[in-house]
Amino acid sequence: MDLISQLPESIVHRILSFLVPLHTPPADFVRVSVLSKTWFHLTASYPHLDFTIRNFTHVSRESFFKYIEYTTSRFCHQNLTAYTLRLITDLRESAELDIVNRCLELLLQNGVYDLVIGVANSSESPFASTNYRLPNILLSISVLDSLDIGHCELPSSFMLDTVMFKSLRPHK
Repeated sequence: MDLISQLPESIVHRILSFLVPLHTPPADFVRVSVLSKTWFHLTASYPHLDFTIRNFTHVSRESFFKYIEYTTSRFCHQNLTAYTLRLITDLRESAELDIVNRCLELLLQNGVYDLVIGVANSSESPFASTNYRLPNILLSISVLDSLDIGHCELPSSFMLDTVMFKSLRPHK
């Protein structure tokens, strides 16, 4: 067994944050996960989730959305809170919308500290004329500190509920 695998999980996650920062191609993260069973487990519990479609230029759209489902499932199975969730994509099909809704709902139920979301509807999508509406569960996340949104609508009850964000950054 390697010495790093014997460190506490929080320290290994900190090391991973330097090795695999946000915006790193997922292939680099996968390379780290194959080092051992311990590292595979640690990458599954890594609390910085980045689902940015432009980082997946080497794979199909279908593979990107399967990656979102798989990673979300592994992460949520451990009942962890995400420090950062970055979801930047466009939607072309209703199946993609279903995956985004399902995975976002699961991750938000577990809790997210920093949410960066930009979900644009492609001009060829059947719902191109509307913005993505964030789920109502967003308002009940007690640990959410920062919300950065683009091409999204806030839940309709947003103004009625008390929101405790430290930062809200809307973008067009």
